[in-house]
Amino acid sequence: MHPHNPDSVSRNRSGGFTLVELLVVIAIIGILSALLLPALGGAKLKAFGVQCMNNHRQLAIAWKMYVDDNNEFLPYASYWPYGPAALDEESKHAWVSGSMDFNPNNPSNWDVNQDIAKSPLWNYCSQSAAIWKCPADHSYVTVNGE
Repeated sequence: MHPHNPDSVSRNRSGGFTLVELLVVIAIIGILSALLLPALGGAKLKAFGVQCMNNHRQLAIAWKMYVDDNNEFLPYASYWPYGPAALDEESKHAWVSGSMDFNPNNPSNWDVNQDIAKSPLWNYCSQSAAIWKCPADHSYVTVNGE
């Protein structure tokens, strides 16, 4: 066989890709993914923002419905857990009580029934605990013993 005969070349080639062709394709995929990842990250942040605004909207509607049903009484913005007994009586009218920190022994950090379910707004927000937390907040507390 003659080395320049096209028939001999086609018979020796197995029909697969060469290493160079595979490396070029992998490089192109890498470049495209590097260009797309920031756009996908931006879309994810935008989705978090939309969900956060929706959560705020739902809480605002709950506040409004509570006020309408309670003779225009607006729940307090906060409560004072260290005050005298008179203030503790007023504390039950706060829109939410409790104090969050990163202490695993503080049930307010992880138990919805500790504070949020006792809120005067709880029944007005369809008893949905999800609207009380920012979707972009990935913090968590590890409870002792679990």
